Amino acid sequence: MHRMIWLNAFDPFKYSVPKPRLSPPMMPCVSGKGAGPLVLLGVVLLALGGWIAFRVIQTITPPAGGFFMPPSAVRVATVKRQPVSDFYETSGSVISDASVTLASEAAGRVSQVLVEEGQTVAQGQVLIRLDGDVARAEYSAAAASARAEAKNIAIQQQQAAATQAALAAAKARESIAQSDLSRFEQLRQDDVISPLEFERKRATLQAQQAESLQAQETLAQAQARVNYQVAQSQAARAQAALAGTHVAKASIIAPFKGTVGQKLLNVGAYVLPGTPAIQLVGAEQLKITVQVPERYLGILNQVQAQIRKAQNGAQNATESDTWQKASIAFINPIVDPQARTALVKLWVPAGSALKPGQFVDVRLALSQRQDALVIPEEAVLSEAGLNQVFVIQPLSQADRTSAQKSAQKPAKAAASKPGMPQPNASVALKPVTLGIRMPGWVEVRQGVNPGDRVVVGGLQKIQDGAQVMILDR
Repeated sequence: MHRMIWLNAFDPFKYSVPKPRLSPPMMPCVSGKGAGPLVLLGVVLLALGGWIAFRVIQTITPPAGGFFMPPSAVRVATVKRQPVSDFYETSGSVISDASVTLASEAAGRVSQVLVEEGQTVAQGQVLIRLDGDVARAEYSAAAASARAEAKNIAIQQQQAAATQAALAAAKARESIAQSDLSRFEQLRQDDVISPLEFERKRATLQAQQAESLQAQETLAQAQARVNYQVAQSQAARAQAALAGTHVAKASIIAPFKGTVGQKLLNVGAYVLPGTPAIQLVGAEQLKITVQVPERYLGILNQVQAQIRKAQNGAQNATESDTWQKASIAFINPIVDPQARTALVKLWVPAGSALKPGQFVDVRLALSQRQDALVIPEEAVLSEAGLNQVFVIQPLSQADRTSAQKSAQKPAKAAASKPGMPQPNASVALKPVTLGIRMPGWVEVRQGVNPGDRVVVGGLQKIQDGAQVMILDR
């Protein structure tokens, strides 16, 4: 049986080996004056050669009982099944669709700034007032003129109504006169009345016709006056409305509910129409903009999106920094021809602490597998693009018997110590195909089976085929 030799641990000075007997060398017979130094030199060289030979013999010959390398201790983990998701992760920015910079629509001096930066305001709330005394005076005058014109319309309409009644009465009298004339004309033909009476009736009819005509002309004039007053009243109301607009423009009003941003004006500043005054950010709904590669656009409507505040290398995330579900609000149908990406907008979940302008991490779950094989990521050895793992293999019966016998033969130098630890498994180095990486875990698509055990601790001390001792099963 061959003995295992651990050369590095072997110390030849621990063992005593009988010193060889050296026979006196056969010295040549030297006579003369120089014989002494030559004899001495020969003795020294012979002794040095013997010592070197002795050390070589000690180095290559193990002592009785031998020395055996103990097995490497390793920690293992079991290959398990669990659901995994194939994610596309990127970064995005929080925006508000209702984010505006409000400007003055009128010229004037700022008299009041009624809100503070960061304050939440309601729709229609006044934010800034300008000095609008002139505009208010113009509005008051225009409103009074409009009211006066409205009264004039009422008077003219009353006069037109009276003229209408007079015309109706004149028409009635004209009708009676026409009827009388027709009756008298028959009586004249029968010589019942005189020609003089007939002519009086004719004159009466003509007078009534003239009165009706006059009443019609008067009514037309009254209607014209009414129309004129209506036009004047409309002009007065328009002037009042314009003056009212000037008054309204002297105040900058929140067009929607939101949060006040930066104030750009202070009390006393003189502004012109279009001068930026204050920023307002809508507080109702925020969105996240992100660029997504075109190869994913066809499945975006079926994927689940998640967002969180950008970590920026932080190790400890707060509750508000954890992943939150988000829904897709918009997918731009136009793809950037250079970047080959498209703009996608996500709704920010209600109640989120995110603010406009912040960066966020975005994760899109492209696919899911319910029974994927996963292992701890520390089990993977990666080198030159090749991923490998040490898989635990059972010891053969021959290896187990040999290990037990070897452990029961302690070396002479350690005879008082207990036997060496026994290996209980071996390892095989296998290439693997990896899939999705998760915090602390990695998916293995090929190379291991469910229930296999892989080495996660002590990898630097083992090699393919080595016998090991598992610390935790």
